[in-house]
Amino acid sequence: MTRPNVIGVLLTGGASSRMGRDKADLDWFGTPLRQHMADCLRAAGCRQVLHAGSAGCPDHRPGLGPLAGILAAARQAPGQALLVCPVDMPLLGTELLQALAEQPGACCYQEHVLPCRIPARADLPELLEQLLADPQPRNRNLRALLQRLDSHELPCAQPERLLNTNTPEQYQHCLALARRLNRGEA
Repeated sequence: MTRPNVIGVLLTGGASSRMGRDKADLDWFGTPLRQHMADCLRAAGCRQVLHAGSAGCPDHRPGLGPLAGILAAARQAPGQALLVCPVDMPLLGTELLQALAEQPGACCYQEHVLPCRIPARADLPELLEQLLADPQPRNRNLRALLQRLDSHELPCAQPERLLNTNTPEQYQHCLALARRLNRGEA
């Protein structure tokens, strides 16, 4: 298998207000969620993983969502293809990330803008700055970026793997679902 030439971007800069604590620090079967997700990105073939929104890759535009985190990563890894993943999607797994990483262009899964693959572009920081400066809020989001990049959507045979853990209840649901998946029940 040819390893995809992508940099992993783990989005860790959210406020976690609905969770009541930093989602990146949640325990995922003995491992902090940030480590679990970074391990998934590495296993999917990412040669490096940037934690956008943390000290290693600070978000200089806090409060502006995923685009600001992607901008921080694009500045740190200029001209590189990016595999972007939120820290709060613990069921995602290597296979779904690898399928995105191996695509030649911009892509995501049907009905989900994250995770996504952003192709190598020297002008990505400028494009992100344009979107973030747009006076229309509907144009300052990841969907607008993916449309600008002519992204295509991949089907996902296991949509439950794309669940987010934004609240304590969703986190508990994902833990229970992970146990069932590990036992082959789901």
